[in-house]
Amino acid sequence: AMLVRLCGLTLMALLLAVMQSSSAFLVHPSTLISSSHTSIRFSSFKNMHIHRPGVYDRKSVRGARMVEESADGEAGSPKEGKSALVLTWFYAAPKELELVKRIYKRKGYTNVVIQESLVKEIATPRGWYRTYQRFLGETNEAKDLREKLSQNFDIVHCMSGGFLNLGLVIMGMEAAGAPFSFKCLVLDSTPIMPQPKAFVRFARAYMQDHGLELVNKVLPEPVHTAFQTTRWSLGGAYVRAKHKWRTDKKLRTIGKLPEDTVEDFEEWTRWASHTAMLNRYDNMTSVHIATVFNTPSTGLKECIFMYNPHDPYLNPEDVERCIQDCKGFGIRTTIKHTDNKHIETLFRKPNVMFDTVDEALQRSAAVTL
Repeated sequence: AMLVRLCGLTLMALLLAVMQSSSAFLVHPSTLISSSHTSIRFSSFKNMHIHRPGVYDRKSVRGARMVEESADGEAGSPKEGKSALVLTWFYAAPKELELVKRIYKRKGYTNVVIQESLVKEIATPRGWYRTYQRFLGETNEAKDLREKLSQNFDIVHCMSGGFLNLGLVIMGMEAAGAPFSFKCLVLDSTPIMPQPKAFVRFARAYMQDHGLELVNKVLPEPVHTAFQTTRWSLGGAYVRAKHKWRTDKKLRTIGKLPEDTVEDFEEWTRWASHTAMLNRYDNMTSVHIATVFNTPSTGLKECIFMYNPHDPYLNPEDVERCIQDCKGFGIRTTIKHTDNKHIETLFRKPNVMFDTVDEALQRSAAVTL
């Protein structure tokens, strides 16, 4: 058994080296362009009764880099027309982000904010911890981030890993007491749940699509999943130790945050780290879904699920669970099946999404009137 574990760890090390050198851990759709192309605020978190077991990933999360472009192309200009927040897929290149902004502007969106979903920030428990902490800070970076997000967006568009990113944004803005709301949510080729097995599925689908089938053959999926689960568990332990011995004291003295905010952060850290350490990822998923769909301050009225039912990057059971939970929280739910590959609909058939969004915004306006 020990030999099998050692072999598995060796293979995983080789796999990680390959993925780091080729940026292949998650989708990088530059080929699309070249070819055509929780905080459930903790007061509410304390009152939640979720009976499914949770996750929190590990590596880093300094905070998502934000780019805001308004009608004249200048950040922070007065908004006109429709507004959108786009939470991108992993490893999105700058030219791809520019293309996304151009597509939105052609469709009448004059205020577009792009928030990158960085793997090191969105895909690990240590990263989630640092993201939450960054929203609470008083640095210029933190203030700029909160200012850019403190809007009532017409649409929030989550692409692939953007679903995880959105949960962190809601969590951070709620904890900081900053307003953040939106009328319509588009889940595009997502959800990818905060679970090791979801990331393993994603990575293996990517390797299968990009000439790395041999890695999948040599590295059994159970071994791959076990390795990832172990990394996340160790990350949870690291977060807990770091917070207990250093961060908590720093927040109380140097950060000078309100006592209730520090206490909320402490409670969330304890829960999230223990969830990861004890491999209770289903509970973490339940909390993340509730953060996205059941945070009243966001004002969400309608959610559009746009995905290919045969997308190998997605677990159909996760998608169905998210759809049912969305309905259960009283959110109007629209399902748009496409025949495009992962996240390609925006680039290949943008009208499929924008026509559906326009209908949703009209319904929202009618309800408001």
